[in-house]
Amino acid sequence: MISAEKARSMLDRIVFKIRIEQNVDGAWEWGTGFFSSKDGYALTAFHNLPRNIVATGGGTITIFGQDRQMDVDCLVERSL
Repeated sequence: MISAEKARSMLDRIVFKIRIEQNVDGAWEWGTGFFSSKDGYALTAFHNLPRNIVATGGGTITIFGQDRQMDVDCLVERSL
């Protein structure tokens, strides 16, 4: 069994926040995702993606994790 501290350390490396869109009040809506492979594959819920990414099937999104902001290219692959 691993300690809670070790588990948090491991999660900090794979979990990220996704900046989705600004709402009518100008505040950002957020989602979460996690990296599932060393080569950059990630999983998130469909509703965590910005509308333009859903409409075009991919593009650049801004994610936040490990105390930094990153713009990453993504390709939407849907599964059940």
